[in-house]
Amino acid sequence: MESPRPFDQLPNTPSEEYEPYVEQHLFKIYLTLCGVSVAAAIGCILFMENQLNMGLFSAMAAGIALMISYCENGYYTRLSMLYAFGFCAGQTMGPLLRYTAIVDPSIIVNAFGGVAVTFAALSITSLAAGRLRVLFWVSVLICVNNIISLFNEIFGFHPSMWMQVSQMFSRILITAGSVLLYTQNIVDDVRLGYEDVVQHSLDLFFYVLILFRSFLIIKAYGFK
Repeated sequence: MESPRPFDQLPNTPSEEYEPYVEQHLFKIYLTLCGVSVAAAIGCILFMENQLNMGLFSAMAAGIALMISYCENGYYTRLSMLYAFGFCAGQTMGPLLRYTAIVDPSIIVNAFGGVAVTFAALSITSLAAGRLRVLFWVSVLICVNNIISLFNEIFGFHPSMWMQVSQMFSRILITAGSVLLYTQNIVDDVRLGYEDVVQHSLDLFFYVLILFRSFLIIKAYGFK
C-alpha cells in the first residue's frame, strides 16, 4: 500500500472544496469591496467635476474614518466608516485623475479595466490553485521583483523615466503577491472563527488603490 505523500496532508490543496460559510464570507467581502470602490469612484468624479473639493480635509477625514473602522464598534458603524474612507480616498486620488484626464481620458478607463481584470484573476487564482501553488507563484514574483530592484540599484546613478516605470512594475508585483497570500489568509481566518468583513475588505481595498495608482502612472508614462 502506497504511503501518503506529505504534501497531501496540507490544508487547502487544489482538490479541496471550500465550506459554505467560507464562500458566504468571501461573497460578503467582495460585495463590500465593490461598494467601497463605487464610493471611491463617486469621490473622484465629484472632485474632477469641481462639485466637491475637500482638499487636505479629505486626507484627515480618511484617517479618522480609517481609525474608527479598526475600532471595536458596531458592524454597521464600521461599515459606514469604511465607505466614508473609500469616498475620501477617491477625493485624494482626484488630482492624479484630473491630470491623467488632461493627458488622455482613455488612460483612466484602461487602468480601471486593467485593475479589475488583474485583481479578479489574482483572487480566482489564489482560491483555485491552493496554498502550494500560491506559494510557488509568490516566490516567482519575489524573484522577478528582486531582479528589477537589482537593475534599479545598478543603474540608480542615472535616473530615467524607465527606472520610474520599473519601480511601478515592482510595486505591482509586490501587490500581486500580497493579494495572492492575503486571499489565502482570509480563508484561514474564517476557518479559525475570525469573520471580520470590514477588516478584510479594507485590506483588499488598499491593494486595489495601489494597483490602480500604479497602472495610471505606467500608462501615463507609456502615453508620453
